[in-house]
Amino acid sequence: MLSSRRDIDKGVHTKVTLVGTEKCGKTSLARRYVSGSFSPEYRQSLGAEVLVKDTAKTNKSAAANVHVWCVGGAERLKVFAQQYIVGSHVVGLCFDTTDASSFEECVYWYNEIRRVSPSSAIFLVGTKTDMADEATLSAAEIEEQAKEWGIAYIPTSSKSGTSMLATCPALHR
Repeated sequence: MLSSRRDIDKGVHTKVTLVGTEKCGKTSLARRYVSGSFSPEYRQSLGAEVLVKDTAKTNKSAAANVHVWCVGGAERLKVFAQQYIVGSHVVGLCFDTTDASSFEECVYWYNEIRRVSPSSAIFLVGTKTDMADEATLSAAEIEEQAKEWGIAYIPTSSKSGTSMLATCPALHR
């Protein structure tokens, strides 16, 4: 359920920030997680878009709200990203599994997250896994990078709704 910005200040919350290259599927992933919906239409995020999921009704041990911040991935917006990453409990380092360059860009984002928010839990999030026939990376390559960084890999498809994101324990602290 999408909530208004006023809900951000109510009760306990978990801040989740999604970063990665433009068009890698961050906003689609957030919308699927928060509202269960998917739209194939692309709409560029400028700055950051905040979506709020109320989890108190479904999980009494979870935070009352999960705030998902989708940070615009355009090259010209990178300079603003750090202000959105700071204070995040969880950062999803997103890449498009059909675009090897978006995976390569994860090195920049990983280093940026560690620099500005070293205590954040980081997850490597592969998007568009429903397009396996167009995948440019092997699961072994992705898992190897995640292992090198000491983080978990979460494959997702916003289109099909396939995601381990909803079961991620860091979201339900």
